[in-house]
Amino acid sequence: MFLVLQICTTFDRKNARRLFALHLRLTTHHLLLVVGAALFLYATACGLGITHDSRQYLAAAHSLLQNGTLRTADGATYAHWPPLYPAWLAVWGAAETVKYAHLAVWLVTLFLAQRFGQKMLKTPFAQMFFLLTLVFGTPLFLVQVFVWSEGLFVLLTVLVFVFFRKFTETAQKKYLFWMLLFSNLVCLQRLTGMFFVVGFGLLLWQTKRNVKLTLVY
Repeated sequence: MFLVLQICTTFDRKNARRLFALHLRLTTHHLLLVVGAALFLYATACGLGITHDSRQYLAAAHSLLQNGTLRTADGATYAHWPPLYPAWLAVWGAAETVKYAHLAVWLVTLFLAQRFGQKMLKTPFAQMFFLLTLVFGTPLFLVQVFVWSEGLFVLLTVLVFVFFRKFTETAQKKYLFWMLLFSNLVCLQRLTGMFFVVGFGLLLWQTKRNVKLTLVY
């Protein structure tokens, strides 16, 4: 109805066609998010996949809830992985709740990534192709349907990208704060996060040419 009112209140056919194309594109983007959710629910109908690493994450989450320590499935100290993902699992508790937490992470990742892609990619075709790649691409989808830390890691990395772009565009310190926060969480989620932080630091230097700012980051 909003689209019809917009088109009816203007006599500019070119503008009307532009509005219609915009609304159609947004509707398609939202539809693809629904498709992404449906694919996730179908793939996890019997629950999230479990591997050796999954058992260690779940055991660490259980031990954190039980006695406040991080222990692996065999009772050893949880020392080969960063602590954020087991702590995140412990917050959700039940396996079914963790499944829907993964679904939320998946959808928020898709939403933020497609918004980021809209700003970086200029043509509607490129934007749509980017979103299709995200929804139907195996690497991003696969890590969401297992009890793996990569799904949350991807979301945190996307958030660093979002606030990095906001900060470089506006120079507002609040965006730098959020960038710092999520950069720290990236490192607490996976060890590879340290390399991402170095990369973002180099990007910050390339963009701002500020040694102090780069070192603070």
